[in-house]
Amino acid sequence: MMRILLAAIWFPVCVPKHFYKAMKKIGCAVSTAGPTFGRYVPWMGGTIMPEGTAVRPDFVYPFNETPTYQEIVDRLGGFDMVLSFDEGSVPGDVPPSVLNVAYDCDNHVRDWPDAGRFDRFFGAHSWANNSGKENFYWLPCSYDPEESYDLGLERRVDVGMVGCIYEHRMEAIKTLLVKNVTVLGGWGFVGEEWNRLYNLCRCALVLSHSHDLSDRLLANMAQGCVVLADRGIKDAEKLGLK
Repeated sequence: MMRILLAAIWFPVCVPKHFYKAMKKIGCAVSTAGPTFGRYVPWMGGTIMPEGTAVRPDFVYPFNETPTYQEIVDRLGGFDMVLSFDEGSVPGDVPPSVLNVAYDCDNHVRDWPDAGRFDRFFGAHSWANNSGKENFYWLPCSYDPEESYDLGLERRVDVGMVGCIYEHRMEAIKTLLVKNVTVLGGWGFVGEEWNRLYNLCRCALVLSHSHDLSDRLLANMAQGCVVLADRGIKDAEKLGLK
């Protein structure tokens, strides 16, 4: 049984939780470490998520500062692999005998200057930061079929956009409203409520940050929505999407 440490900054809506769930399902022994911020999500404009959406206290061994690998081992035991998700959570001094891996789901908007030091560096976008390094591997976004699925509800709303309302998304929403299209918009929803809201919509508005292929696009498909996305999404054809 492979022993894995997931090191991350633990927000209510973070990719590492999906990795944790998936790796446990295939029989890995998974421990987690890193700072946790309860229901606070700073990159969503300081949004405080609803009750019940915080990462459970027993889910993460919390660190307020980046620890050394040995400090974590002294508390949690040894590992075969360390998988880090954020620069601020990477434990220092991982020994050569332990596979040291990183996954950057946001390599379209940020750069890890020391990405080359990892045994493997996975990025969600094949064309973005660090994609030219020898240790880079493309691992595109996906979605959780237990969280995004069709509930069979009556779809009373024309278009849904539940998430960060970037400026270009707001402009699109305003244009739709002028055309008398009904729009369900907003942020601060996760899990079952997020899925339920999209199940009320006929179409889902994606409009990614950098013409990137996001997990939202795939999740909205699984929820039974017709996806309205920006043109020229990079990596889409590589996954067989047109």
